[in-house]
Amino acid sequence: MERLGARTAAGGRTFRPPTMTSGPARPEVVPTLPDAAGRAIYAAAADVWHANLWKPTGRDALAYLRGRGLPDDLIRRERLGLATGTLASELHRRGLSLDLARALGVLRADGQETFTGRVVWCEWRRVGGAWQPVWATARLCGPGAAWDSTPKYHNTRGDRVLSGLDRALGAPVVAVVEGSFDRLALLSFGEQAVFIGSNDPPEPVLCELRRLAKRAVLYLVRDQDRAGRRGAWATLYKLNLPPAARVVLVDLPRSVKDAGELSERPDGAQLYAQAKSRGRVIDSARLRHLCDRCHALVQQRRAQRRIAIAAG
Repeated sequence: MERLGARTAAGGRTFRPPTMTSGPARPEVVPTLPDAAGRAIYAAAADVWHANLWKPTGRDALAYLRGRGLPDDLIRRERLGLATGTLASELHRRGLSLDLARALGVLRADGQETFTGRVVWCEWRRVGGAWQPVWATARLCGPGAAWDSTPKYHNTRGDRVLSGLDRALGAPVVAVVEGSFDRLALLSFGEQAVFIGSNDPPEPVLCELRRLAKRAVLYLVRDQDRAGRRGAWATLYKLNLPPAARVVLVDLPRSVKDAGELSERPDGAQLYAQAKSRGRVIDSARLRHLCDRCHALVQQRRAQRRIAIAAG
């Protein structure tokens, strides 16, 4: 693996990371987790959703998850579920606040379930020595979505967290992926993984990623589209990890759009292992220096153009 700041291709042409805006250092922002009342609502929701998946009404959703290459033991261990519109009645039966459920985003303003018809999974954290759900995300049971009318994913409200963090703590190597199904795919191979939820993660997620980088080697697995590739550079830049941290950039084969597709392929585990072995170690300090230089050069050229235009 080569230590990366910039690398030179055949013919002597140099590839550099994309330019990024360099601003003042921001304070660490730790995500705020829901209080006990909020966690009780998430716990009830997790129970209802997971039970729904194994009922006859959940057979299509279960077939969808299995079709994505996820084994039943992983589905049970991660407590994946299905929202069917029955959550409000269960919350009422348990004496939990429907108003708080609306504030968290598991119920809509009209009292109906926000995620109805979607597969759902929760983020589990150790709180008070016990595993408790603190956040949830849901996906349509299908291959795609019309982003202008029906978003593929819905999340509950509250601070975005680094999903899978507490389960990954203690692992010597952790993969960092963008999406929830990317993480599930790698878990199915026996790899510990977290997902950041965006190619431009917010500061609370970056803060938790820095915490993880103090304990484990991070393998940043980037999507193969342009947004994913540029987003990986931006994430590395904003992380601003110390020299002691070890991060490896992993590019999947061009025939694979993202890590989530790997579990659907019979050779997925082998392809991932090969991509991981070809990963490139990131020199974080050098990367940041190069990005700052690129930014300064771009700003200088823009200023020169403005002067030339003003001079006529």
